[in-house]
Amino acid sequence: MPNLNAAIALTQLSRFEKQYIPARRHMAARYQKELNNLPGIKLLDLNLEETVPFFYVVLAENKERDKLKTYLDERGIQTIVRYDLNHLQPYFIERFGEVSLPVAERTFGQILALPLFVEMTDAQQSRVIEAIKGFCYSEAYGRR
Repeated sequence: MPNLNAAIALTQLSRFEKQYIPARRHMAARYQKELNNLPGIKLLDLNLEETVPFFYVVLAENKERDKLKTYLDERGIQTIVRYDLNHLQPYFIERFGEVSLPVAERTFGQILALPLFVEMTDAQQSRVIEAIKGFCYSEAYGRR
């Protein structure tokens, strides 16, 4: 690595420890607190003392993930469905044959990554949280 790149990396590393880790843990903890016990939403069990979330995933139950994604998209909130299942990729099927992994497939149909970035403000995160609560209690989606 050239010296210039190393100098930049060292500066970024100090920011990682002082800004990146605390900010991501704070946002994940807030999602955990605010989204806990919402109907149709399950949260992962995170130990924020030991992990630094790169993204924040919720599980939308009852085949509601795509409806939740659309609901948030309509409100200008970008979410991501991440990590296609390996066993369904053409390479794996060709190499290992078709395999049924029903738990992985069911879980993949539920996961949705919410916005989580270091520069995210409390107001931006509040908007995401309130939109998810709105979805969970929306009559349009059969909830009260």
